[in-house]
Formats: sequence, C-alpha cells, structure tokens
Amino acid sequence: MGVEGLTHLFPQPAALVEADLKAIGLPSARAETIRGLARAVTTGTIRFDGVIDTAAFMDKLCEIPGIGRWTAQYVSDESVAGAGWISGGRSWIVARSRF
Repeated sequence: MGVEGLTHLFPQPAALVEADLKAIGLPSARAETIRGLARAVTTGTIRFDGVIDTAAFMDKLCEIPGIGRWTAQYVSDESVAGAGWISGGRSWIVARSRF
C-alpha cells in the first residue's frame, strides 16, 4: 500500500453507506448509525476539516440517529484536536503544528 507495515485502510464513507455491517457482527442500530454518518460525510452535510463552530458541528452530528451529545462532544474534540487545537473548557489554544 505504499507505507511499510500498513496492511489495511479504513473504508471510504461512500463504501460504508450501503455496506452490510451486520455481517461483521454489528447490531442493526449501530450499523445504521455508521451508515448515517457515512451518508452525511458523503453528501458534505458533515465535514471533519475546518471545524470552527463546534456547537454547530455537534448539532449536525446529533441529527444522525444513534449519535448523542456525549459522542458528538467526543468527535468534536477529536476533530478540533486533529486540526492542532486542544479544548480548554470554553477557550481553545494552539497545541501543535501540522506536519
């Protein structure tokens, strides 16, 4: 795959939209949540790059059946952290540079 030691890649969102996730042992509700998130990413409703308004991002995530506030907060924190920011309560500070 081009990177030494890399043997698997996570599927692209479009591949998950119609995937039979029950075949890998996921409960129906969880499978539908993953497909719903994949649909939202594929259509551009949810974007993980450039998250500035975390409240709006979390609200969009919570529109997907099966995603609640706790999960939305966690995903939001990880999305912002991946962009080089660390949550500090209500304030945000630059934590690291991107490579």
